[in-house]
Amino acid sequence: MLKRHDIIVREYSIPLSRLGAEFDGYRILQITDVHLGRRTHGFKALERLKSIHADLIVVTGDLVHRSRWAPLANEFLEKLIETIDPPDGVLAVKGNHDAAVDEHLQNNHRVRWLDNETIQLRRGSQGLNLMGLDQQQVKWRSTDLCQALRGMESGNGYPTIVLGHYPATAVLVSSFADLVICGHTHAGQIKLPGLPFYTNDRLGWRFGHGLRKIGKAYLVVCAGLGFSGIPLRIGSRPEVAVITLVRVGSAASISVGD
Repeated sequence: MLKRHDIIVREYSIPLSRLGAEFDGYRILQITDVHLGRRTHGFKALERLKSIHADLIVVTGDLVHRSRWAPLANEFLEKLIETIDPPDGVLAVKGNHDAAVDEHLQNNHRVRWLDNETIQLRRGSQGLNLMGLDQQQVKWRSTDLCQALRGMESGNGYPTIVLGHYPATAVLVSSFADLVICGHTHAGQIKLPGLPFYTNDRLGWRFGHGLRKIGKAYLVVCAGLGFSGIPLRIGSRPEVAVITLVRVGSAASISVGD
């Protein structure tokens, strides 16, 4: 049985060159690959998250394992907001296990699903571009970058953060994105120290977990909380990520809390 201390909180500090002073120290909590409906750690993880401060929560796909369990997503999101109470609410995108969940998801004014769209988050004259790409269908059939770019305000000069499910999303958006936040890989779910692990992503295992850089874009890949296939994790503990945005002058860094 999973205990509270089994969930890792992995913290990243990411310097963004166009970040305004109002967003220096802005904290994003990433939740991914919960796979609700299976013997999941999702609801158990909420106790672990009580001490976390976050300005925004992002959910990067596979919140449920099958669409028939989508009502659990509503319950989980409500309890997540109650636990963290992020001032800027929740932004979410769909992953490959979230196909056809739309009809089951209830509207919650603090949860916004970004289905190939871009919004702006503002603090006075400063802001962030937040793009979410729908990746609920295999072979990228539901991903429409052109549609998402229509919401990008030309010339606003804000840093751009892209939420996707697959790490390979970073290649698609590396020409304009500053930060890409993804999941999907479960960091192999079952892996042995020092050996490659299976990610089911086009970028492969070297980009399958942690902090990397592709072009000018930072890429954060979180191992997530749940299971796909065998309900077992070996060498890949369940985790959430806390990403702190900082102004240029600080080096990108990673820390891990048990």
